[in-house]
Amino acid sequence: MLLQKIISRFLYKITLRYGSSILLLTIVYAPDAYGHGLFNSEMVKTGGFIIEVETQPEIPTTGTPSKILLRVTDYDSNEITNVIIGMRIYKDDVLLTEVAPTMLKNGHYEMDYTFTIPGNHIVEVDIYKDSEKVITEKFNMSTLYPFGYIFYSMVVIGALFPPSLFAFIYFMKRRKSKQSVV
Repeated sequence: MLLQKIISRFLYKITLRYGSSILLLTIVYAPDAYGHGLFNSEMVKTGGFIIEVETQPEIPTTGTPSKILLRVTDYDSNEITNVIIGMRIYKDDVLLTEVAPTMLKNGHYEMDYTFTIPGNHIVEVDIYKDSEKVITEKFNMSTLYPFGYIFYSMVVIGALFPPSLFAFIYFMKRRKSKQSVV
């Protein structure tokens, strides 16, 4: 914590002296930054279990094969073995597909699925804790039309534009300062 304060003060002083050219360094130094959760992933803690559901690719497009991944752990993140799970996929309260109760061997379950209708789908996961108790949780999954790649392009452009702008400003200032020295 002390080191973090020292580095932050140092960066602040350099930024005051050299201006925005050091801004790129302060963006790279982000000690409390965490990666974002996947767009189509959710986690629920319930009944002694942590249930995680996600899709690959992150945002499936209609008509393209994708995977629905399920992971079940206990509250200490130890993968649960020998538990029975079931799964159903709904769109607008209409059942699209159902996975019969299956024994989860290693805490993971993968399902190949091709979404045919764009929009929001509901994935219901059942965990059969014992013969009489069933834990059911609902998860949202979104899909796009095939033109959804425009969305990917905009995200990539949005991620690359600020660093490119800062690099351009940095090199222009360096070039300008070298010209004024000559």
